[in-house]
Amino acid sequence: MNKQKPLHFQVVHDYLHTACTAPMHSLADAIRPFFAPDFECHAFAPVHTCKTIEDIVEKFWCPLRLAFDGLQRVTAIDMDGHCAFNNTVWVVATGIYQGQFVSPLYTIPPTQALNHIRFSDFYHIDNGKIKTAYKLMDYIGVMIRAGVCPLPPSMGSDVDTVFPHSQDGLLYGDADTAQTQETQKIVWHMLSDLMHAKKLQNKTQKSLWADDMIWHGPSGIGTFYGLDGFSVYRNAFLNSFPDRDYGSCEAVVSKNNFSSLVGWKSVIATHRGCGWLGLAPTGKVVHMRLSDFYRIVDGQIQQNWVIIDLIHIFAQLGVDLFDMVDKIYGKALFEIPDVPRKDHANSSKDLAFKRKLLRMEPVDET
Repeated sequence: MNKQKPLHFQVVHDYLHTACTAPMHSLADAIRPFFAPDFECHAFAPVHTCKTIEDIVEKFWCPLRLAFDGLQRVTAIDMDGHCAFNNTVWVVATGIYQGQFVSPLYTIPPTQALNHIRFSDFYHIDNGKIKTAYKLMDYIGVMIRAGVCPLPPSMGSDVDTVFPHSQDGLLYGDADTAQTQETQKIVWHMLSDLMHAKKLQNKTQKSLWADDMIWHGPSGIGTFYGLDGFSVYRNAFLNSFPDRDYGSCEAVVSKNNFSSLVGWKSVIATHRGCGWLGLAPTGKVVHMRLSDFYRIVDGQIQQNWVIIDLIHIFAQLGVDLFDMVDKIYGKALFEIPDVPRKDHANSSKDLAFKRKLLRMEPVDET
């Protein structure tokens, strides 16, 4: 018999199931019970900060569900644990949203075919409610698969391997305390050295990464094999942002041989050099939102999944990628498709709600 999942897992899973399936015109009321009254929700560009349940619905869930018919959330890594530096309880996950791409997602034109978006979620649970949430989505990948990405070709491979090679990322049982502590120690050792290392191929980094490691980077940067492969991207990054500093880390959660972290201003740097995603130096200071998931095998990092809010970074450098897609490809924004749907998005109430969303004012970027 399967052991019942802990309450904090159930809260998050029930919220996400409701958000993906409940009628959109009543979605705010449907998901409200899952959140604490004083919740905080921080998300990727162009959603940014959500201060009310209505913000979450109108800025995130409705655009996503209207774009993807039959929306599904497929989880590759799903685990709970206590944050390493304040002992709060978190449920964290990474995987993909997928569905039939039938309607524009912001300015990304639909393909009328299956598409997906990588995600990472971090939920702080307090007294059975979601107290704080951090959410990152890889919309650059949607642009690439729709054939409208304004960025140059990725330095790495555009392969979305979101699942652990070991197929053991759904961690719903009890944690192995000793293994969890060792995993956290390995990751922190690597990060502490990386903050000051001028190159990846130093003695410490070589000892902490497996020879056949995979760095699963965000779309637009790509996936790399081995430290030599990953160095191609990292050297270009260091050349472009030579005076970087490391800022806040909102949560660090480890369980067994997996570890994760999310930072909302995790890297603060000045864009001074060439070589990073085709941009000439701007001299502007940016802060970077990102998440990492790690899988440890025999004392070394075997896989590292990374999502970076590239759209937010480009916006800080004066480039609006969504606006570029709209101008370059001339697609109409927010067309209502005349196609049959399997979900609730063609009900009269939901179409009226959608037309309301199309008149949304610019979002708060705090």
